[in-house]
Amino acid sequence: MSRRAKSRRGKKARVKSIVRLLPPFLIIACAALVVYFAWSPADTGPSSSTSRATATSTFNKPLEFKAAILDQLEAFSSGSAFVGEAKKTLTSAGFAVKYYPAENVTVELYRRLPLLECRLIVLRVHSAVSDDGGVYPFTSEPYSESKYPFEQLMGTVGKGSLTMDPPYYFAISPSFVTYEMEGNFNGAMVILSTCHGLCSPKLADRLIQRGVSVVIGWDGLVDLPHTDRATLVLLKALVEGATVMQAVETTVGEVGPDPQHGSLLRYYPPKNGKISVWRIPSSGTALIHNRSSMIATVGERLLLKMPRRNL
Repeated sequence: MSRRAKSRRGKKARVKSIVRLLPPFLIIACAALVVYFAWSPADTGPSSSTSRATATSTFNKPLEFKAAILDQLEAFSSGSAFVGEAKKTLTSAGFAVKYYPAENVTVELYRRLPLLECRLIVLRVHSAVSDDGGVYPFTSEPYSESKYPFEQLMGTVGKGSLTMDPPYYFAISPSFVTYEMEGNFNGAMVILSTCHGLCSPKLADRLIQRGVSVVIGWDGLVDLPHTDRATLVLLKALVEGATVMQAVETTVGEVGPDPQHGSLLRYYPPKNGKISVWRIPSSGTALIHNRSSMIATVGERLLLKMPRRNL
């Protein structure tokens, strides 16, 4: 974490709506697209409205023993031993590890995250909290008004800053998981090694709907050295066969809450605490929404608000 970040770390990073920042012609074009989809004829058949809103994806193929580490914080922690230790712990247990350094942590990588087909995913990233409590994991992509105009208009990506000042980065919203990610997670386990990961269930709920079995994260602010140490203890306990509940209890017992902010490591949902990384659910159902369902839903809301004329 940079010196400037450290000096402001007591304040929550925030994300804000950027619709008002988009060039007017992009707003008009995207709004026209929304209305077009809303007025387009629906699919025929009795279940057309349901199929447009959601699609059910069933998974019954056991995941291979692969792990992914998305390390957006690499840029703020040069010389850290975390990555080497994490890889050693995982590979010695038989996992193949795919490492994504900071420059590779992009909106497109998040979009394809379920397609990596990893059993264990570690997000070592900054995150921010929106005004409604949504958690927004950061990318390493510098923010631009002209990039991802549709995603910005729909609120699936936002403009994030660690200190409320530049530099700004793209961050993904909980709705990005629902409408923009591709595929399903097939029961994968996700570790949010980031601030605020479980300060609310909004992000975790969306991940679970897309097929994640359990999410582990902090309920508030956490310093980077503390979350690194905790994640290493957690990974060691998991690969040694502990359940999620046991691994989190072991980690909290060994490293405790964040000494600066008092945040605790938690898991969600509580009912899945008995899952282990070696025995994750081998079958289940993920609810997959798509972009067209989002457009149609927003379009219908716009049309309902339009003044009606009697003919």
